[in-house]
Amino acid sequence: MKPVKLLKAVSKKYAKESADSAFELSHRKHVTAYSKKLAKSRHLDSNLALLIAYGHDLGRTKEGFIGKGHALAGSNFCSSLLKSETTLSNKKIKKVAKAISLHSKKKIIDDSYCELIKDADSLAHYKEGLISQDDWAELYRVYASKINSIDIKVSPIDNWHEVWKNKLESLLEDIDSQDIYSPSWVHKKRIAIRQLKIINNYFIKLDKRNKEFLKSLNGLLNTYFRSLENPRKYFVLTEFVKSLNLDLEELQLLLEGDLAESTQEIEIILKDNDVYNKLAHLIEISTEKLYLPSDKIIKKYKLDAIWTKEYKNFIDIIANSENESNYDFHDARIIGKKFKYLYDLNLIDFSSKHLYKFIADFHKASGDLHDIDDLYNYLNNYLDSELNIDELFLSMNHEEEALYEKCSRVIFFYKLLKRN
Repeated sequence: MKPVKLLKAVSKKYAKESADSAFELSHRKHVTAYSKKLAKSRHLDSNLALLIAYGHDLGRTKEGFIGKGHALAGSNFCSSLLKSETTLSNKKIKKVAKAISLHSKKKIIDDSYCELIKDADSLAHYKEGLISQDDWAELYRVYASKINSIDIKVSPIDNWHEVWKNKLESLLEDIDSQDIYSPSWVHKKRIAIRQLKIINNYFIKLDKRNKEFLKSLNGLLNTYFRSLENPRKYFVLTEFVKSLNLDLEELQLLLEGDLAESTQEIEIILKDNDVYNKLAHLIEISTEKLYLPSDKIIKKYKLDAIWTKEYKNFIDIIANSENESNYDFHDARIIGKKFKYLYDLNLIDFSSKHLYKFIADFHKASGDLHDIDDLYNYLNNYLDSELNIDELFLSMNHEEEALYEKCSRVIFFYKLLKRN
């Protein structure tokens, strides 16, 4: 008997005879349908995919194993059956057996046929309403499998220019308000500066004549940004310590004192470097100094394709990196934040909402990890003091582990995209 016909008949027989026959028959139907579809899109052997799909749950329906044990039991049964009843080559039987034996290990990425059945099984579970938020690996497999293409759409250049002007002018706003140098003020300015530098580099890439003018602007923005680094750090550390609900009043007072001192330094740095006046001057002359590309140049550059390629390069970097430390995560975050900021400004759009979601999730979790590193460094100054920080270190370790897990899960998603 032909291998596919054999396993189709056997799997149907035992699905019908199982205690929950309605589910088993429905699940079998869903998995085979998804397997055929994925085999076609991934250019894999559809017959092998169907053999794996029909056999993947025979460990449960035929052999009676529940849970993860059913995968190996089904693998052994299918291997013996195919060897004794078909002329299928040993090489192909081994591929089928391996994929069935590993199909429950959704958090691990294996070879192409193993991945196909893991994805098909996850898609079926999702359709059947069997995936909870705790089943994150299956959920991510569903998200990745549903992304048919990775594309970025770029907004017209006039929109970029409008955003650029608004962000530049925002750096001179609120400089006389009561809110000046507050945490929210500092945060807004930092984000605006980061966004401007990304747009500046893009404008330089589009027209080299922008290099001299925007290099001067970037230098000024760096000075502005540098004045905000310590206030932002001390505020974040203060808020983190407060959130732990520990008796750390003395440490909080130290952090609040450093925050107040660093806030005063903002004005000193900005005034000493005449930042506001220089910025106002650059804004004034930007009309004659900034070169925007013509429609002809825009068409020639194929900007959508350029940004899509950059995003795919980012996926490659994340998927291929070891990411064994917080510093590795932070380096990856710096690469990815460009896409997050431009999406937030409506200057680019993704072909799938999940392409943005995972950048945003990684940005948040890896940023929080970096802040914990800053707190460790800060506390090193007080290790020999009378501050009671043992409980704080324990809480930080727990928080760090949770954040590391979040980052690792996002990287798993990017590995799935790379695999696709």
